[in-house]
Amino acid sequence: MSDVKSSRLINLTMALLGKKYITKSTIFKSVEGYSGTPEAMERMFERDKTDLRDLGITIEVGGFDPLFEDEPGYRILNSDYTFNLGDLSSEEIGLLALAADIWAKNLQSDSARSGLRKIKSLTTIDEDEFTNRPHYSLAEQPNTFHDLWQAVTNRQEVVFDYSSARSGTQSRRTVHPYGIGSWHGAWYLVGNELESASIKAYRMNRIIGDVKRSSRSDTFTIPDGFNVSDYLIMTKTTGEEPCVIRVKKGSCLNLRAMSRVITENDGFDLLEIHQVQRAELVRTILWSGADAEVISPHDIRDEIRSSLERLLTR
Repeated sequence: MSDVKSSRLINLTMALLGKKYITKSTIFKSVEGYSGTPEAMERMFERDKTDLRDLGITIEVGGFDPLFEDEPGYRILNSDYTFNLGDLSSEEIGLLALAADIWAKNLQSDSARSGLRKIKSLTTIDEDEFTNRPHYSLAEQPNTFHDLWQAVTNRQEVVFDYSSARSGTQSRRTVHPYGIGSWHGAWYLVGNELESASIKAYRMNRIIGDVKRSSRSDTFTIPDGFNVSDYLIMTKTTGEEPCVIRVKKGSCLNLRAMSRVITENDGFDLLEIHQVQRAELVRTILWSGADAEVISPHDIRDEIRSSLERLLTR
């Protein structure tokens, strides 16, 4: 099927999705793709109806007023065109949200908005139903995204140069890529680094130059139960145990805003912070400097201490 015909079928389907019937003459005038003599457009329309029926889309024929011999109209009932998705998992809902984001971004183009105006003029579909939906932010794909995605899909070993955020040094990494994830406007690759024999997360915009993919596929196996989010520490929360922080009175307003419980003491307050993004909490504690001291849990206290030691040794 040619691109021109595919585009015309999509235009026709969108035009006919509505509560009111649309006459054939209106279709020929308003749906992009119909041209030529009346006879040619008639033949084109009949073939299009057959193609849509073959795809399982039924076009209903009806009149505007049964008391008058009006020109018949056509429409596609939403009940015949849609289906029940059933119960969706959180992962499936996330994928739909990403698809909705791509659709919303495409609506900003002139051609997309022109198409929506045509649909709105022909049917009862309101442009606001599309443009005013909640918007889900989708991180912009870096140049390395396609190669890494192919490597994950084909189970290909990859080699790339990577700039470390901690040390600022650049080194070559050989990785078996397990998965890709996005968080707060950045894409991450998670995979088994052969040099250290450990699973690590790599921020894609820190990859220097091109990614080299192995010519061989299926060179490794992804572990059972692997989940990208398990290795993106920035997406983890503090867990069930609250983080208890000792802060000076009148200071650490950002930490106080996160806190659920504040116990006042002489000169200091104890804050209890529950279920927040761990990375955000650690950054806020470090920013507070000597005004904040982590009492518990020990893993966050140790992470703060390690971060301060790295800063002092630079």
